[in-house]
Amino acid sequence: MSIKINLFFIVFLLNYFSLSAQDIAIPYRDGNLWGMCNPEGKIIIEPKFDKLEFQQDYSANHEILIPKIKDKRGLISNGKVLFDAIYENVYEKNGNYVLISEDNNTKRTDIVTPEGKSILKKPIIQIISSDNINGSITAFHILNTDYTESIFIYDNINKSIAQWLYEDYHSITILDKQSNMTSVVFAVKKSENDALITEAWDFSKLPKEKVKCKILYKSENAYLERFMEKSYKYNDEYGSGSGSYGGDEVVVMEDIKGDYSYDVVAEAPREEDTSRNYKPLTYYSNSFKIVNNQLVFETSNQYNPKEKKTTTTVDLKIPVTSLEIKSYYNNVKKNDTIQYFQNFVAYKKKGKQGILFTSDVKKAIEFDTICKTFVTINNYSDTAEIVFIVGKKENKTNRYKYSFYSNNKGLLFPFLYDDLTALKLYSNQGNITYQSRIDKKYGIVQMNGQELLKPEYEAFKQPKYSSTSAVTKLYHLKKDNKYGMIFQNTNTYKIEIIDAVFDYEIDDIYLNYPKLEYRKTTESNPKALPKITLISLKDKNGNLKGYANANGTLYYKN
Repeated sequence: MSIKINLFFIVFLLNYFSLSAQDIAIPYRDGNLWGMCNPEGKIIIEPKFDKLEFQQDYSANHEILIPKIKDKRGLISNGKVLFDAIYENVYEKNGNYVLISEDNNTKRTDIVTPEGKSILKKPIIQIISSDNINGSITAFHILNTDYTESIFIYDNINKSIAQWLYEDYHSITILDKQSNMTSVVFAVKKSENDALITEAWDFSKLPKEKVKCKILYKSENAYLERFMEKSYKYNDEYGSGSGSYGGDEVVVMEDIKGDYSYDVVAEAPREEDTSRNYKPLTYYSNSFKIVNNQLVFETSNQYNPKEKKTTTTVDLKIPVTSLEIKSYYNNVKKNDTIQYFQNFVAYKKKGKQGILFTSDVKKAIEFDTICKTFVTINNYSDTAEIVFIVGKKENKTNRYKYSFYSNNKGLLFPFLYDDLTALKLYSNQGNITYQSRIDKKYGIVQMNGQELLKPEYEAFKQPKYSSTSAVTKLYHLKKDNKYGMIFQNTNTYKIEIIDAVFDYEIDDIYLNYPKLEYRKTTESNPKALPKITLISLKDKNGNLKGYANANGTLYYKN
């Protein structure tokens, strides 16, 4: 019986730790102290830190956090405290960690594995420089506690020092290195009284080997200038250790000047392929023109001048001086014929505003108001269309209501909105996004008629800092004193919305958390680990208040 219980207990522990390793660790705030929790809010690390910060390096993995107590730092990885907050600085380097401490004005630097084991035989003062070579090895130039210098090659794959090039030398200077680090030239002195010698190393393979070299300088001063550049300056803050469209508001037609008319030049037809009995395409150009003080509709074969033009008089029952011909570009392909449409006629008649398209000269559209600033959607396809903002005046209120009208689809939705204003949001094949308004509430609608947000929000506000590695933050949303955000996923180019359910404004958006968004395609099994969309929230003064899941789960207590 005892054996069965023990076996059950062992299996339970294995399953528990396996599940725990797959869980997501999220920064959690309780009052003024920070710890970590899982997506359900269960505490993983008790709140005891003054701050928890993600690494500042652009390529940093969000599984790594820097805990702070006063001015001291530590390191947390995957929800586990690897190093307590007792160091001046802690940062990751090629899968290992650099710990920098200072006691009695004495600086110490150590390089340790994730398990906490030092890869060096003795403490050092600092890393002078480090160069990553082909991603598999790193060359470290270090300053020892006795102020001698050393250079070693670290194998990033086997996680060990592969070779010492120099140990405890009085002086080491890199004179020259090729961009691909296949060859590096050093000037070294073993001891203070030794002569300065120049040595070159072949860095293209392991182990590194010395090779013959000859470096020529114009003068001795030019040679010595290389040594004047040498410095022990080091950036502890980030731990690099490296040596080296908008649109106008809705307006009535007469307020906008017309464009000049122009001819659209189509691509040249393909030559006849007699081997396949290929029939070349026929290209027709259709346009309105003013001829002898009359409006005419002209159709011509663009590549067969022998075919006579067809000219038809169009009578809109208004003087031609009241007409405006506006240029646009559209085409329709039917069988072996392509019809090009070059312009349309805009006019005002009996209190109405109208448009007559070259694609249908027998049917004009008329509304109480039409904004002639149109948008061409799907400009480079056979289904291209032009879309206008059109308005209808209400009899009771004498106010306009607006909608979109497509030359292909007609009115896209009923007259709903009090106003439509182009947002500096995004364009998808010309599909501009507009801010809609009903009374004092705002929404977002695209010119293809798709409503992204119903008019339920207060005015949208653009973020101060819009771009991160994974998203472009477009507008802050506010509804009933709650905050949300609309953003564009920079990988999928899709517009996504986080609804206004939070007490504070959204600051950062972490897609695919805890992995970086750009890294997900490089994972061997990207579905193996759970992921969430994590957001950070800040108050009106810019102070971080905590984190939350995009679905509304909060990871903080005030």
